[in-house]
Amino acid sequence: MGDDADMSQLGLFILWEFARSAERRILDDIRSRFTVIGEREVSWEADRFSESLSRFYGQKLPSGARKERHCGRGPFLVVVVEDEAPVVEERPTSRGTERVTTSLFDAKQRYREWTGGGHRVHSTNDQAEFEHDVWFLMGIEAAEVAATRTLPSTVPTLLHGSDGWDSIAEAFRALDLSVEHLVLRNWHDWDALGPTDSHPDVDLMVASVREASLALGAARCSRIPGRVNHRVLIGDRQVDFDLRSPGDGYMPESWAVTMLQERRREGSLWTPDPVAQFWSLLYHACVHKPEVAPDYHDKLTDLGHSIGVTYDRRDPIAQLHDWLHTSDLTPTHPHDPSVHVNLAATPALRGAGTRAALRDGLLRAKHRARPSTPATKQLS
Repeated sequence: MGDDADMSQLGLFILWEFARSAERRILDDIRSRFTVIGEREVSWEADRFSESLSRFYGQKLPSGARKERHCGRGPFLVVVVEDEAPVVEERPTSRGTERVTTSLFDAKQRYREWTGGGHRVHSTNDQAEFEHDVWFLMGIEAAEVAATRTLPSTVPTLLHGSDGWDSIAEAFRALDLSVEHLVLRNWHDWDALGPTDSHPDVDLMVASVREASLALGAARCSRIPGRVNHRVLIGDRQVDFDLRSPGDGYMPESWAVTMLQERRREGSLWTPDPVAQFWSLLYHACVHKPEVAPDYHDKLTDLGHSIGVTYDRRDPIAQLHDWLHTSDLTPTHPHDPSVHVNLAATPALRGAGTRAALRDGLLRAKHRARPSTPATKQLS
């Protein structure tokens, strides 16, 4: 049995170019089953179609990729609908068994059969996917569509954010809708366009570097394996984003995963919880820096006070050592060659074994292929 929702739900269908031969039949069926909020024909710029498609699906698709050949690159139709009595059940999908809104999911499967199989028709499977799709396609929040029951009169010819963002909050909205993430540090003094001169980078922990970079429309700044620096246009400023992920050695993997799971909301940002803020900053200051900078001493003192921990200015490495030992964590060597590793300090963190672990980790990093990232949004 399914779970009847307490309220209506909005959804979205896309009829890609090569599905439009069955457009009349599909629209008749949609109108018989849903309340149609609006329809818009969309034409993405031809020379950036691959870019828009990749960002929409969260996958890197080269020009002329199978998806484009299968679905077409011409004008496509977006139909926004309302299901007044949605039912949620489990269905097998390309990502495994998932809970979906059955009316939308089953209609999509039916329309795909009508258009020769494959993925020529797209639909949202749940509320979260609708929020993502309508925002990236039309630059509008799902809540506004629900409140006004209208769509913008014109639709952008590129996916939202393809030419940058108006503010740091808008860039982070793209991340909110796409991938688990958090800001590691130094966000308190940002202005609307991002970080300040004293700490010019946005340091993120993300579940998937690929999906985060596509959501942001970010450009890689280096082809060196392991480098995670990306650049994003915000307003008239190019802002650097360092995209770290669990398993890339920037910090112990299990700890990075826990930080993402236990993140908290602070304004428009996801940040570590207060305890993780203190210990992750101490780890960064001791392991990734030659020495603890004066401003970090002050920040650690304040953060420690907020969680009932007295920061040890005289011997922060010993304090970190005690906490890592208690937490059963060992320092890891970053795959990113630009990250400093304080080899003079790290052996003290876990004794003689740490030096060997760091040396072995470095050797493995030199011979390892680029780290993999979790599976991204499939062609659903």
